[in-house]
Amino acid sequence: MRPVPTEEPPAAEAGAMPAIAGASPEVDCPPGPGWWLVVCSGLFCATATVAFGIAPSPLIDWASHAASSLATTI
Repeated sequence: MRPVPTEEPPAAEAGAMPAIAGASPEVDCPPGPGWWLVVCSGLFCATATVAFGIAPSPLIDWASHAASSLATTI
């Protein structure tokens, strides 16, 4: 059985905020040069999800043709 520590953790500085509250230095940095790539790929994936959710037949047809090409009989 381990002994229970008797020391208390050091108190935080007055006015200091934890990183979870938005005080992390990464938040204060301007976006990097590739931010548009992240935004565009997110928008593309969201658009594809909505489009194939509304009309899934092109995706199902493509998968069916792909499966039939793999399952050829000799």
